[in-house]
Amino acid sequence: MDRAEEPMPHKSMDLPSESGDSGAGFGVPLTEAEMDLVEQLKEEVKPIVQADYALQLFCNEHTYVRYLRAR
Repeated sequence: MDRAEEPMPHKSMDLPSESGDSGAGFGVPLTEAEMDLVEQLKEEVKPIVQADYALQLFCNEHTYVRYLRAR
């Protein structure tokens, strides 16, 4: 697939900014409730993620937000 055929990323799929601002770069800033849900999700899956190196690489802030927004 050449560059002309690549789909444009959706605005909500933007990666977090380097500044560390929660929600920055996601298209829509996260609310306090959403940030709490991200933290809860991280804690719930922590044992699973820590047991698998590939998941450690895959599960970042962006992944958690995408998952929760899809749910």
